Amino acid sequence: MSIKLSVLLNEIAEKIENNAELETFCQTNFSKSFKVYAYIDPDNPPKISNAPFIGLAIFGYEKPTNDNGRLLNFSLQVACFIEDSGETTSGKVTTLGGFAKLESFSDLVFDTIDAEITTSEQQQDMSVLSESNTSYGIADFPGFVASRSYTIGKRI
Repeated sequence: MSIKLSVLLNEIAEKIENNAELETFCQTNFSKSFKVYAYIDPDNPPKISNAPFIGLAIFGYEKPTNDNGRLLNFSLQVACFIEDSGETTSGKVTTLGGFAKLESFSDLVFDTIDAEITTSEQQQDMSVLSESNTSYGIADFPGFVASRSYTIGKRI
């Protein structure tokens, strides 16, 4: 491999870290900055009280033989975590405020990753080969999590 996956993951993490729109969103909605964890352990993520945070991990790679080993495909896993127990009630319906905030927060993160994959100087000739479904859920209530998996191809 002519480029290290750790270099690619750190560059994505730095791009997220430097996103002013994401910082403004977090200051406005959570009154604090977000954190980025590269190489997050999905079985043992940081406590939800550390939210908002983004977890990044690469789970495997392959070099397809049909391109003479000049292509590297890797799986990028991204998870966005927020803590929000605010709720509103209208009649018999109570809405937890975390879901809407999570959706907006994760959209900003995923948009940043999409931009990093296609425009990063280090990552030229890289493209998203596939994008698995985006999942939303409650994690360590009052925490909310959104996750997305990417398969990314990089010419080497």
